[in-house]
Amino acid sequence: MELVLEISDLDVEFISRDTPVHAVKDFSLNLNHNESLGITGESGAGKSTIGWATLGMIGRPNRVKGKISFEGRDVLKMTQSELRSHRWNKISMIFQASMNTLDPVVTVGQNFVQLLRNKGLAGKAEAKEMVLASLERVSLKRWVMDAYPHQLSGGMKQRVAIAMALSSNPEILIADEPTTALDTLTQRSILDLIKKLREDGSIRNLLFISHDLSVQAYMTDRLVVMLGGRKVEEGKTRDVIVNPLHPYTQLIMTSVKISDSKKNVKVRAAEALAPENACPYVPFCPHVMKACSESFPPTTIMANGQSVSCYLYGGK
Repeated sequence: MELVLEISDLDVEFISRDTPVHAVKDFSLNLNHNESLGITGESGAGKSTIGWATLGMIGRPNRVKGKISFEGRDVLKMTQSELRSHRWNKISMIFQASMNTLDPVVTVGQNFVQLLRNKGLAGKAEAKEMVLASLERVSLKRWVMDAYPHQLSGGMKQRVAIAMALSSNPEILIADEPTTALDTLTQRSILDLIKKLREDGSIRNLLFISHDLSVQAYMTDRLVVMLGGRKVEEGKTRDVIVNPLHPYTQLIMTSVKISDSKKNVKVRAAEALAPENACPYVPFCPHVMKACSESFPPTTIMANGQSVSCYLYGGK
């Protein structure tokens, strides 16, 4: 299986005036060719940070260590000039609530043309035709080009954001909570659009970030579960959902199986409650043992390829 993206031993620490925040710890991930890989977990788990790091968008004074390998090069060692070519052209991202990033005082077309010219994707003469073709790809009419953002619905603005992200035909698209703040019907239409773009080859490789497990089940082939900046479980999406291994994954699966239980299960943030090098689920785990508080568990790979970082499965 051809490897498109490899993240190895990634550590990200955000520096603030107060206590530094260790957002991602010892994180590794492989994205294979023509794959849709999901990253899930509660708010603050470090999901979005993975996307930002992959684009090389976390700068000083924040600290980033590890390796992000794409097309034989380490993103973390690229110069600013190299990063400008890497971002958007090679790897593109739909940011959270990206439909709100459009400049409200110019038209959609002007927003789009400015992007294409800033990124060196088109000259003035060809930019308009590229915009029209991009809007058509996401099922938007020609009149949208001359509309202002406030004249569009949330779903239409999100389609514009997707069109902009795909305008350079990137090798990898990172979708970070692409349906946040949209109503249920609009969410479904955006997800169906992304699936359609995957099927027709417009999106070749997808890194899909979402806390919503039902969305992950619909959109992804493989799933990574994060907690407290660490990866705690990984496997085929169906395997992880049907047979969750880590106690945290079992809890969040229970929280969505409403028909199986009348209990209102809440997933509590483990952030800052567990010792630095411990399993982040220590404060809440019903199976906690001494080793869990002393060090983060090693990864155990099961017969079906599913992996889990938990002392229940070995490494005591």
